[in-house]
Amino acid sequence: PPPPPPVSLTVSPSSSQVFRGQSVSLSCEEDDSSAGWSLRRNTTGETRTQCGGGWGRPAGPSCTISNMVPWYSGEYWCESREGATRKGHPVATVTTPPTQAEEGLDEDYDDVITAVTREHHF
Repeated sequence: PPPPPPVSLTVSPSSSQVFRGQSVSLSCEEDDSSAGWSLRRNTTGETRTQCGGGWGRPAGPSCTISNMVPWYSGEYWCESREGATRKGHPVATVTTPPTQAEEGLDEDYDDVITAVTREHHF
C-alpha cells in the first residue's frame, strides 16, 4: 500500500504551555484531505485515548478542549483510521502547570495530616 499522505498537527493557541481553564484546539490536516485522521493523546493517566472518549470535543479533523486542567498535560498526535502513525509524525506536547493555589493546597493538606497525627498520639 502507498504510504499515508503527510499530515500536520496544528495547535491553537500555538504556545505549548496552556493555562488552566483555557481552551485549546488541535487539528489534523492533510495536504489533500483530513478524512480518516483522529487526534489521540498520552497523559500520565491515559494511553492512546481518542478525542471525544472522555475528553475533548471532536469536530471533523479538529478537537477542542474547552477547559484545560493540569492532568491533561501530555503528548497529542494524529493517527489514521487504520491505527497507523507515520514515522516522525508530529507530536504536540501540551502542558498546563498547576496554579499557586493548587500547589498551596498540597502543603495545607500535609499540615492537616501532621496535626491530626500529633493529636492522635495524645
